[in-house]
Amino acid sequence: MTRRMNTYSWDTGWFGLNLVSTIGGFLMGIGFLFQVWQILHSIKFMEKDTTGDPWNGRTLEWSIQSPAPLYNFATTPRVDEADPLWVEKQRIAEGHAPAPKAPLEPIHMPKNSGIPFVMSAFWFVAGFGFVFDWMWIAIPGLVGVAACMLAHSFNYKTDYYIPVDEIKRTEAAAGRVV
Repeated sequence: MTRRMNTYSWDTGWFGLNLVSTIGGFLMGIGFLFQVWQILHSIKFMEKDTTGDPWNGRTLEWSIQSPAPLYNFATTPRVDEADPLWVEKQRIAEGHAPAPKAPLEPIHMPKNSGIPFVMSAFWFVAGFGFVFDWMWIAIPGLVGVAACMLAHSFNYKTDYYIPVDEIKRTEAAAGRVV
């Protein structure tokens, strides 16, 4: 559309497409307003869920409390059915005792590292240089990628263990019997 024209006349052939585009723009604006209302409503009437299962879910991810601990499960769950959490809930509702849990062991965890993020920035720089055939940008980007790979390959302290005492405290704070 040209600068000082706010509509097309019937004879240009663009009127129908402009009308459809305008209606679509208004519908997207209304959708945005509904989204903002939903966010504000949720903030005002928010209830904190500590169970991790506000909708009575069927699968194991709903058995983790919210916010989630550093580890997913204190012990590796036994999965014999498609929906193991649902089957366990049904067994408990029928009066059966919950399935016995395995004894706790320290949980092996990886340490966080910023090197992959830095390396992705160097990949971006190198890719930018290659796209525009600017080797003076691409080569330093690749050198940065190689340096990150080298630094990361000589980092031997990449993991740690969560001790059993900390697992017990976390599970007790979540209201779980371990």
